[in-house]
Amino acid sequence: MEGKQSQASKGITITALQKLGIELFNDRDTVEILFGGSGGGGKSVLIGILALLRCIQYPGVREGIGRKDLSQLKKTTFTTLLGKVHAIMGIGLNDFRQAQDGSIHYTNGSTIVPIELDYYPSDPDFNRLGSLELTDMFIDEVGELREPSYNAIKSRVGRWMNDKYGLTPKLFCTCNPSMTFVREYFYEPYSRLGGGQIQRWQTGKTESRGEVLPAYRAFVRSSVYDNPFIEKSYVYNLQRLPDRERKRLLDGNWDYADDSNSLFRMSLLDKAITYEYPQESDFDKFIGVDVSDKGGDATVFSLIDHGVLITQKQSSVQLNWDSKSELPLSRLIADELVEFAQRNGFTQRNAKNIAVECNGVGVGVRDMLKTRGWFITEYTATHKSRSEGYYNLMLDLDDGSVKIVNDLLGLDELRRELSAHTYEMNNQEPNVIRKDKIKMAIGHSPDFADSFMIANTCRREFHSGAKDVKNFIYW
Repeated sequence: MEGKQSQASKGITITALQKLGIELFNDRDTVEILFGGSGGGGKSVLIGILALLRCIQYPGVREGIGRKDLSQLKKTTFTTLLGKVHAIMGIGLNDFRQAQDGSIHYTNGSTIVPIELDYYPSDPDFNRLGSLELTDMFIDEVGELREPSYNAIKSRVGRWMNDKYGLTPKLFCTCNPSMTFVREYFYEPYSRLGGGQIQRWQTGKTESRGEVLPAYRAFVRSSVYDNPFIEKSYVYNLQRLPDRERKRLLDGNWDYADDSNSLFRMSLLDKAITYEYPQESDFDKFIGVDVSDKGGDATVFSLIDHGVLITQKQSSVQLNWDSKSELPLSRLIADELVEFAQRNGFTQRNAKNIAVECNGVGVGVRDMLKTRGWFITEYTATHKSRSEGYYNLMLDLDDGSVKIVNDLLGLDELRRELSAHTYEMNNQEPNVIRKDKIKMAIGHSPDFADSFMIANTCRREFHSGAKDVKNFIYW
């Protein structure tokens, strides 16, 4: 690609990658585009240019621009649009008005709407978006979102004047490297196809002007070094960042979480993903339960079926439990665990394949299960047992004896928790980072990772045939 500067149709000086982003956006069958990499690559300006060009060229369209947090969206992307993009594209004060909700209304009837995309458990189906109808959607910092947010807003695109103008619905996103679903949706296919500046691949079908077309996703990998207009002081600031953030924001490295002593490297987690559910008929299932009784920590059930992690469930009763309730929390979690186990083919006869970490509430859960005839396995959590359990989980993921199904609900969170684990070898024994340091690194307890590790430890040690397995007590 020639040079780093090019002229857009409006005479705006842009980077070559921004020009490529515009060309992809105007391509009939490219429906989802991620433009991202390091900081300073001109992502927010590009969103403003694309949304404004759409509004100018097609009177009456309705373009959405969203971000997880509405206040951040208005402070960043909309400020760039109003303060910079309007000026360079010749939009004067008489050419638009801004409503109280922040939406921008142009004199030709086109509108740009700010949309908050945070996920609320109280509104899992995004009913607050109601009958929102958009021509196209732009998401800034899509890596901040949860997957349901992305899919919910995607369903609102292509519902406003697309047929009139023959416009393929577009979802254009930007982000820095992220360990969320964005990595699975965009970076991993891009990487498998060979990487480079751009990759494009089919992801279903779309319709334009009455014609059914193959639909494509595309990833344009941008860098601060591709932006000749960036302030040098900004680059110097990125160079002084701590190593992890420097890799992410300066180098645009999607494996930024890896360091020399990472226990679960991104390449390892990528390799562990499977797209097939187990088909075996014999019973080879294990449940690991990380029971929590502290603040915002969660109780999580993990199910491994024939070596594949297929389900992780956060306790719903714990989320809604009131300390004034007549029933103790341990009783409610025990009931929920039995229901989860039975739904997945467990009976009292194979309850030993359920391992429960017994802390304060966990002891109560164990006892409640025992009174119901469910004689489960007790997992004893110590720093030594956690180190051994996580190190063995890494070995099992590496040799393929354990895998993770690709559509696991909450996969992005599990990857984030696992990737935060580091280790060192002391006298040929693994010493994994302590749990309190993990909490400081990710902002909460690694409950999903712990539950997975407990389930795998149970699976691994029962398959070893040992009668007296360390870290376990058989009831």
